[in-house]
Amino acid sequence: MIFEKPPVDVHIKYGYIKKDNVYVIKIASGFYENENLGLPSGNGLMLLFDKKREHRFVFSVTKVF
Repeated sequence: MIFEKPPVDVHIKYGYIKKDNVYVIKIASGFYENENLGLPSGNGLMLLFDKKREHRFVFSVTKVF
């Protein structure tokens, strides 16, 4: 997804290993004008799920300056 005002990119990705018991969903964004405001320009979130029980294990949030 791309937004024009303010200029922002948002990406949603997923991944798994065939014989593993988990899969991951990643959401990342880039707010390119935030650097001028002294704010993080990127944020991300990763969610880890169990394939068999649909249970969320862990999430990770990151900020990029």
